[in-house]
Amino acid sequence: MKEISKKVMKLNDRSVGKTDWALLLVMSVFVFMTMFYGDLKIIYHHSLTFLDTIFDLDMPNFYANTLANPCFEFGAVYYWMVYAVIAVWNLPVWILTRFFHVGEYAVPCLLWSKLQMVFFLLLTLWMMEKILKDFGFGKEKYRFAQFMFASSLFVVLPTVAIAQIDMITVFLMLWGIREYLNSDQITWKFLLIFSFAAAMKIFALFVFIPLVLLKEKRILYVLVDMIAGVICIALCLLPYAGREDYVQSTSILNDVMVSRMFSTTFVGGNTEIPAFLAILVALSIYAYAAKVENKDEYFYHTIWITLAVFAAFFIFVYAHPYWIVLLAPYIAIFLVMRSDKMKLNMILEFFISSCASVYYCISFQVYMTRETFADLILKKLPMKSGEGCANLGEFIAKHHLEQYVSSLFMIFAVCLIAFLVINRPQKGKESLKWRETVDGALHFDHGMIYLRLFGIVMFIAGCIYLAYFSK
Repeated sequence: MKEISKKVMKLNDRSVGKTDWALLLVMSVFVFMTMFYGDLKIIYHHSLTFLDTIFDLDMPNFYANTLANPCFEFGAVYYWMVYAVIAVWNLPVWILTRFFHVGEYAVPCLLWSKLQMVFFLLLTLWMMEKILKDFGFGKEKYRFAQFMFASSLFVVLPTVAIAQIDMITVFLMLWGIREYLNSDQITWKFLLIFSFAAAMKIFALFVFIPLVLLKEKRILYVLVDMIAGVICIALCLLPYAGREDYVQSTSILNDVMVSRMFSTTFVGGNTEIPAFLAILVALSIYAYAAKVENKDEYFYHTIWITLAVFAAFFIFVYAHPYWIVLLAPYIAIFLVMRSDKMKLNMILEFFISSCASVYYCISFQVYMTRETFADLILKKLPMKSGEGCANLGEFIAKHHLEQYVSSLFMIFAVCLIAFLVINRPQKGKESLKWRETVDGALHFDHGMIYLRLFGIVMFIAGCIYLAYFSK
């Protein structure tokens, strides 16, 4: 009995190995090859329209062209730079569809369009490794951080399953952060990278502001940096300023996004106070007031502030489920940075990622629906039609469990706040305590690895049930 117990303990204490990566790879390949979400078709379709517009020398009418040739009745909703990035990748598809009459929504074409986000996922893993190596973390630790990021439901669902474009922003932000941490002053490279990231998704600006204030204390220079940070957005807006076609095409996203920023409020004396914006201002003040003395402290403050900004955003702003990937790399980095709190942080991370992911699966018809397998390699398999539950939300309603759904978001929010409080920057020597364990071995419960992989299995099983077995 003791021998069995010792073997179990040895198995539970081992580091992340090839078997764990192999299991993750097998599940990720299945998810990538079989699952699809219609929103990607819109972005993909308009990237091809962008190429049509470029080769026709008709860029001033890009948004008008997308309205004339809509997808699901939508024109282009993002800045033109987004479609430019997507279009570069989809150039082979454009050639096949325009000159060889291959169907635009043929399975190989859709898989190619999805593959771009996997490419940016790999770039993000590489950038995480570079950042952690810069601060002395060994192979065991940066590989662990990479695994925790790649196996997170915050990554598998938005990026591998439905290939949303937010992974581009994640990579660009980490690239910008690396440049920021490796320079004593704010550099033009950092400013341009973050400006480009903001043009992909404006969320990057929310982090850009406090990071500039953390390092730059001269007011005039701060103003110049802020202006530089929106250069790419200006380049996207100015050519179409005042044009009705641009307003009509993008208003469905821009107007809704602005209103959401003010939707959740604190009660004030004379008026309500927008919760997220108030916290963003508070974090910006904290960053400006912080006296950071060395590169290690900058590293800690930078990761914590970035995580705090996005935590506030996802707790207080009505967000689409795939945006949540923005949280994932900073949580993974903290897991290895604070290896002295590994067990507690891994438990909190599990509840943060699992509760939010299940909540989003229930509340949005994005991840777990009857149509999940309808577009790629399993599309010829007969699926349930007109019977059973069409999505997880209907399944929950059928079993009268709606009253418990909000509790999932509550657990997510409380655990995320706890994660921030537990790992908050400290004063004096406490702020560098993580440096003492940077070269040490990782000690964690391997059962938490099995649990997160089991979460992916449950997601796949749920999708299969809804598509083929729901009654």
